[in-house]
Amino acid sequence: MKRIISFLITLIVLCSILSGCSKTGTKPLTELKVDDVVSADITLMPPNTTITISDPANLEQLVALLNDIILFEQDDAGRQAEGQLVTVTVTRADGSTASVGAYGSYIFYNDICYRAEYEPSEALNAFGNSFLTELPDKGTPPETEESLSTSNNDVPEPSSYYFEAQYIRTNGYVDGASYPVVTLIESKEELDAYYEANRDRYDLERHDAVYSDQTIGFLDACDRYDKEYFDEERNLVLILLEEPSGSNRHEITDVRRNDKGEWVITIDRILPECGTDDMAEWHLFLEIQMGNVISRDDTIIVNLKNTGSTSAVMDENYPIKITSGESSIYPYPHFKYSEDWTGEGFLCADGVPVGMTLSEFLAEDLLPAVPYSDDFAVTYAENVTFRSINLYNTAFELLGNLFDFADLATLEAGEYYLGIVVNEQGAYIEEAKQYECTGWECLFRLIVK
Repeated sequence: MKRIISFLITLIVLCSILSGCSKTGTKPLTELKVDDVVSADITLMPPNTTITISDPANLEQLVALLNDIILFEQDDAGRQAEGQLVTVTVTRADGSTASVGAYGSYIFYNDICYRAEYEPSEALNAFGNSFLTELPDKGTPPETEESLSTSNNDVPEPSSYYFEAQYIRTNGYVDGASYPVVTLIESKEELDAYYEANRDRYDLERHDAVYSDQTIGFLDACDRYDKEYFDEERNLVLILLEEPSGSNRHEITDVRRNDKGEWVITIDRILPECGTDDMAEWHLFLEIQMGNVISRDDTIIVNLKNTGSTSAVMDENYPIKITSGESSIYPYPHFKYSEDWTGEGFLCADGVPVGMTLSEFLAEDLLPAVPYSDDFAVTYAENVTFRSINLYNTAFELLGNLFDFADLATLEAGEYYLGIVVNEQGAYIEEAKQYECTGWECLFRLIVK
């Protein structure tokens, strides 16, 4: 995950590999053989765990899974999705490396996001999770929420579950409707029936273009839930929410069963300091990674928690400082992720994607500007390290990911928005043999003449 590679070299390699990509897709690692692999690491985020694969049988299975990966067109919509990312990094005998991040219907191949065949991606994700022997217990949430259904199930021990989530804005209005609304989907037919029953109430169509105040469409999100998905004994939870402001965002932070056997889904409502006054409805797609563990007889509780903006500035302690020519700025630090020790395990959180909030930063004049100069330099605060650079155009569209500041010299004249992603190391947890950490995407405007 922390490899530093040249953006231009990566682009050239990927273009040569994927230039023949069509609707039938391409298998970039179909020629990979076990004898070619010197080492293989699997990183799971969350819980930010890296496993080295050395057993020959496991390596053989891993290579077979990588052979089956199918990529379609490049599509950065996958960067807006939330959930667990399983990344495999293999080192070949010739010294070259390949990185494959499995994320449902998306694959991050050498850090570039593509649409992908769902089944091979999910198989790779499941293979990575098979090496986790224990899930961290994040504690039991309060038991004061209102139940949405009843259950007579036996009471299991409290435990948290890994999950993936999609957050889809689906504006609409239903007179007298009460929120949240939770719907358990157990088949493709049920998902189709839900769409037909609600298409006139909410915006459930596809979105040909995604703007700063939108997400992909409901039907776009549904593409990953085909008959094969449900045939593998997996279900889907749809959570319908209404917000008094279109600026509010959401993050599912925990899914668990409490000591009464009730399912508790904790959702952070991320409320900016300044928001618009338009109403907004959202559909949250929740997939639990252990299959159809939720049944219709189960109690499902939605625990909504209000939080401040995840874009809060760290007082006067900025992670980085940029100097370029005679100018110097402190980029705006946007919260990206965190891993905090609870005493029982690490609590992992992800921030709102920059593409959903960048226009709000501009409206509040939060992003400083600096002209590019040959002496462009970055100074890091103590315990802060570089990870990558996200490059956006003036329409807030992601142009690419850079891993070397020297690549800025190749940009054409114009204005860009940059997000320098850094990791701030926190306290060392002796019990876990690991540091706490916080990720920041430090945002600013770059003027190239």
